[in-house]
Amino acid sequence: MKGRLLLIFLLPIVMCGIAWYCWYSPVATVILVRHAERLNSTDTTSLSEAGVKRAEALAHVLSASGVSRIYVSQKLRTHQTAQPTASAFGIMPIEISANEIRLYGDSVKTHRGEVILIVGHSDSVPKIIGRLGIAIPPTISADEFDNLFVVTMFRFRSTLTHLKY
Repeated sequence: MKGRLLLIFLLPIVMCGIAWYCWYSPVATVILVRHAERLNSTDTTSLSEAGVKRAEALAHVLSASGVSRIYVSQKLRTHQTAQPTASAFGIMPIEISANEIRLYGDSVKTHRGEVILIVGHSDSVPKIIGRLGIAIPPTISADEFDNLFVVTMFRFRSTLTHLKY
């Protein structure tokens, strides 16, 4: 009798604990963009005038998003693209090599519950999106600079929203 009564009281508590573990997890919102337009096709080039305007437009678009963390690659153009947004939010961008796709994914997973901006490249952004749980990541052509991808990461799945800015 005593064991049965104990089971009646403990079972709902255990079930609530399991439900909480399975369904509650802070959502991570990751915004990914390719760097803005560049002056030329060299690897060390900076942003063009159009690129500077696009970087400012990105800061405007994200002004109400609550970005709390920014990741950029080692290239100058990703830093320049992120700079207006970083200034608006008072954030110092964190540099991760464009080749370290795993580190981007791991960093995002450690900061669930935050809104994260990642500024990458036409080849790295799709790979990062794949690393964040999207089975078929988009492709970005060499002349596309206006894509804005939002990956929402839940505990067991991720969703992708593709926008233009």
